[in-house]
Amino acid sequence: KAVDWLVGALVKLRDNRTMELADLKLLMANDYWAELIELLRVDLVATGSNLQRYHDLLDWAATVPKRAVAPPPLLNGNDLQKMGLSMGPRIGQVLHELYRAQLNELVASPNQARALARRLLDSG
Repeated sequence: KAVDWLVGALVKLRDNRTMELADLKLLMANDYWAELIELLRVDLVATGSNLQRYHDLLDWAATVPKRAVAPPPLLNGNDLQKMGLSMGPRIGQVLHELYRAQLNELVASPNQARALARRLLDSG
């Protein structure tokens, strides 16, 4: 299981064009983060690639406070139900989008998360 995660996560680390702060935090929250970052270094060395990506990721990760890596979600399914959303897959989709927004530091309070949830629900 760890190997599967490491290989899949390595693909994300290689593609710096699509990586958001939320992606970095989710990777950092995994127990195998240290192994992953080392795997990236070894992969870059083995392929004769520049180590700049490795150093950039280490620098970026160092700017993220530990408490910000995997904070508790600002809202949960019960909160969305209170807003009128029925149980079902849409709750999970909205919660996922809200948590990514939180990790990307686009929302920082339950009120901001509720406002985003309303916009997401209104947009379909």
